[in-house]
Amino acid sequence: GIDNGQASGPGVDLFNKDLPRRVDTTTILQSVAYTSFDKVYMYRYTTTNPMDARLQRAGIVKQQCSSPNLLAFMKRGVTLRSLYFAPNQQMVDIEVRAGDCAR
Repeated sequence: GIDNGQASGPGVDLFNKDLPRRVDTTTILQSVAYTSFDKVYMYRYTTTNPMDARLQRAGIVKQQCSSPNLLAFMKRGVTLRSLYFAPNQQMVDIEVRAGDCAR
C-alpha cells in the first residue's frame, strides 16, 4: 500500500472501533486519524447546527486544554485538529496546540 502518512497513532484503532459516536445532541464524532510526520491527531465531526467558528474554537480550546491526557500529548508537540462539517456545507477547522492552553 501507499503510505500517505496516515499512521495509526497511539490509541487510534481502539478509538475508531467505537465510532461514529454521538458527542452531544447535535454532534457526532465520525473518525480519528493520526499523521506521524507532523504529529497531528485529526478528529472529524458532523453537526446538525450551523456554527460560529470563533465560539466553537473557544469551546474546543477550553475543553481540550482542561484534559490532562490531551494536554500531555500537546506538551509533546502533538497538534489536535478538529474538523466540523455542518449541513450547510460549512466547515470549521480548529487546531489546538500546547501554546493555546497557556492563554
